[in-house]
Amino acid sequence: MTDTTHSFEELMRAEHERDRPKFNRFAIAALIAGLLGGMFAALLGIIALSQIKKTGQRGKGFAIAGIVGFCVWTAVLVTNLNGYRDLFTNFGTAADPSPGDCFVVENGGELSGKSCAEPHDVEAFAKLETGTGVVADRCAVEARKYLDPELNHPGLKIDVASARNQSYCVFRGAADQLAAPVSKLGEPYTADQRRFLTAVESYERNLPRVHNVTMAWPDRQAFAREMVPVLAKETSDLSSASWPADVQPHVTALLSGLSTETRDWQRASDATTGEEANAAQADYLRDSTAKDILDVRRALHLPEFN
Repeated sequence: MTDTTHSFEELMRAEHERDRPKFNRFAIAALIAGLLGGMFAALLGIIALSQIKKTGQRGKGFAIAGIVGFCVWTAVLVTNLNGYRDLFTNFGTAADPSPGDCFVVENGGELSGKSCAEPHDVEAFAKLETGTGVVADRCAVEARKYLDPELNHPGLKIDVASARNQSYCVFRGAADQLAAPVSKLGEPYTADQRRFLTAVESYERNLPRVHNVTMAWPDRQAFAREMVPVLAKETSDLSSASWPADVQPHVTALLSGLSTETRDWQRASDATTGEEANAAQADYLRDSTAKDILDVRRALHLPEFN
């Protein structure tokens, strides 16, 4: 009797698995491409949704997640490259640069060594070891370690250069060449500059986590709940201060953007399903105020990276 019962149950399970709709292969491909930042994730997701609607196959959530992943990576790329000159040159046959080495850009984009005491185009400050994360975010973290936190470096920007398949973070001037080593170009902050940097410090330091699209959903929701008060405090600090006439329009634009971004983060914090969370994530990356912060930094003559 027992053998018959088990055989019947196994037969029913096998029948159930056979009748259960299979996963759509395009949906799986869309999810993988979306997580890895593949440019075809959106197309694969759209194809998958179209097929799923006709066939009833499983994988709708995968397809949507792939499309959202594509949107997230696109938003991250646009946000992080804004304000950067797309240098991405290379060191050619030069020896592997060390922090503090200076270079000029030759015809064809190669960098050749130059004394830092003479006008130069870029100064290397970090070698990026193999790892995850948006390159611009990682270079910004390294830049904060390299620069004197008590001194301002007006208009300083970040670029990336390569040598032998290795990436390096480099400084460059906003418009002109650097006249001396970056360590000798610093100047004291003004009160307005310090006030602004204090207001946006928590947001900027969290940008690598904001752009970490591989963060698991429970962790991302917990992070969203951390970010809501961060944005609220930034809004309060910026709106309660007086700003120079030429800076105020940029601060006003930043405050408007903060209102929208805060709503996106609140939706992510309150999400009850993965789909709601993915949609909120795509929105807060699209509505990121990182660009607006760069505009204020430029107006206040601060380093132009965050």
